[in-house]
Amino acid sequence: MPDSRDPHPPRLERHPSQPRLERCPPEAFPELAERSSDSFIADRIAPLLRESTLWPVLIVLMAHLAAFGAWSLVMAVQERRLYAYLGVFGLFWLTGTAAVAEIRQTRRPGPLTTVILLTWLLTAGFYFAARHWNIV
Repeated sequence: MPDSRDPHPPRLERHPSQPRLERCPPEAFPELAERSSDSFIADRIAPLLRESTLWPVLIVLMAHLAAFGAWSLVMAVQERRLYAYLGVFGLFWLTGTAAVAEIRQTRRPGPLTTVILLTWLLTAGFYFAARHWNIV
């Protein structure tokens, strides 16, 4: 039995009593226009790293990234896989770019750089533990 429903329902029109939504001009909010994209780390990421209730989530995220990084290192160093080399290079490039951006903005290493450094140290620890106990 064919479906009697219309596959294209009628478009809902705006009721005349509803206000028309227009795009807000940038001049309406000058404080947002003054912000540069360089303040993204200080405004958005650093407060999340300073919030102590989010530290367990950060630790779990760091452990997952370190496990992935250690696996990539094992595949690159022991197995000599091209894609693993590219993956490790990509991880170095992404984390290095984030650390350099924070250092350029604040003129010193901040919380993001510390988290990146700790994650790479944990990655190296996982890698050497896997090699020592012949896990891979």
